Amino acid sequence: MSAATPRILRGLLIAALTLLTMADAQAITLRVARNQIPPSLGNPYTSGGQPGAAVWSAMFDALTVVEPNGDISPGLALRWELVNPTLWRFHLRPDVVFHDGQAFDAETVVANIHALQSDTGKRLYIAPEAAGIQEIKATAPLVVEIKTFKPDAILPKRLAIIMIVEPKAWAQDEAAFALKPVGTGPWRLVDWGRTTGRTIFAANPKSWRAPTQLDRLEIVALPEATTRLSALLTGEVDLAEAFSPDDLSALEGKPLRSVMQDGTQVMAIALRTVGNDKSPLRDQRVRQALNYAVNRAEIVETILQGKSKVAAQGCTMLVFGCNPKLEPYPYDPLKAKALLAEAGYPNGFKLKLEVLIGFGLSDQLIYQRMAEQLAQIGVKTTIGTPSYATWLRKYLSGQWSDTDAFSLFWDNSSYRDVIRALKYYSCDKPNPFFCEPSLMAQIYTTDTMMDPAQRRAALESIMAQLKELAPSLWMVEIPYHYAMSTDIDHFATRTLGVAYEAITFAPGTRK
Repeated sequence: MSAATPRILRGLLIAALTLLTMADAQAITLRVARNQIPPSLGNPYTSGGQPGAAVWSAMFDALTVVEPNGDISPGLALRWELVNPTLWRFHLRPDVVFHDGQAFDAETVVANIHALQSDTGKRLYIAPEAAGIQEIKATAPLVVEIKTFKPDAILPKRLAIIMIVEPKAWAQDEAAFALKPVGTGPWRLVDWGRTTGRTIFAANPKSWRAPTQLDRLEIVALPEATTRLSALLTGEVDLAEAFSPDDLSALEGKPLRSVMQDGTQVMAIALRTVGNDKSPLRDQRVRQALNYAVNRAEIVETILQGKSKVAAQGCTMLVFGCNPKLEPYPYDPLKAKALLAEAGYPNGFKLKLEVLIGFGLSDQLIYQRMAEQLAQIGVKTTIGTPSYATWLRKYLSGQWSDTDAFSLFWDNSSYRDVIRALKYYSCDKPNPFFCEPSLMAQIYTTDTMMDPAQRRAALESIMAQLKELAPSLWMVEIPYHYAMSTDIDHFATRTLGVAYEAITFAPGTRK
């Protein structure tokens, strides 16, 4: 080795480091402010909606995709067919690999379904979507056959919310997987940022839906809407989510733009009738009285500035099976008092609520106003605000102790069909909080209806009956509000949230 060799090697090393630094500096990063990251981190089976769904759908893929208009598109499955009333065949996408390099194939899908059907998997929030599967098998490297116990008209929709995880990583330890999730999606986790509040993802160029322009995604957890808005106004982030109409009024005259989209979720209070035999809520007249007692039109106009709608039922008209003929309960406190008197509560009663706060749409203000209006008919409400983890544990176990009612969206976002939320408000839910046995035969029959028109009519009929049964206090429909830098020239959403991988910046704005 000559005397010049060390100098040459040092020069090459410096040049390499310089190139790496320049590459990192040139990486195009999307910075997003959200109210929180998923409380269960990277475990995609612990919820079907926000705050987790948008983050999980960035890291994972499902076999199918439900589009915002309700159509079903290919995901990890390119096509599928109904072989006979209880047998579906799915043809999988080739050349898909997980973030750790493991190949995706038919056996992967089999392992995922078996995991959800295991004794430990059955307790997970998403597990009911796999409960109707009698048998699943790989008939070829990229072909899966699924046999159901009975005809299932919406199995392709159900599979849209079963995110496919890397089986070996999942099997080792569920908690460890949540910290280091492994999927096939367009974004690979780099750091949850549990100490910094900044979650970092790197683009996965091998994904079948790889990011169009972006190299890096940073999600900043900012629970307060005002803080998210401030971060956007100062240029600390490019995109911010989960705003109320009042928050967005601060954008007027600013060099930013906002996007509001109609949603598929309904803000509601679930009225618990199972597990407390002495509860006034067991009487249908009492549940109806609560719906008559709340002036939701006033809430929409004053708190939401007219940028929402009063909910007439547990769905919006973007959802299959929603009944277009139903009208909201009108505000009628006199009728509410009369119904309470008929039920034996002329002086009202005490009501203990537990609600989740910070999920957007001015929820805290809405719950406070609701409680004030219930007090006017003698229903003295106390409101507790548990953490999401505590709320989820109670919801899954059904162990609500002396809690009478709790916040629970009618969440139809996952597959744009009323049946999912409808079943959560029925005897079909494991550890149910509300159960009306007379409805169950009708509900189960809709699962087997392969004719869409027939099935739609049946679901609309059930929704009409549910309005009279009043299993919840329906509040308002939930639109989605986003605010962003004008540097963003293409913004896109999916059913489960923002399609981060499809976002692009205008030419010349990011270097």
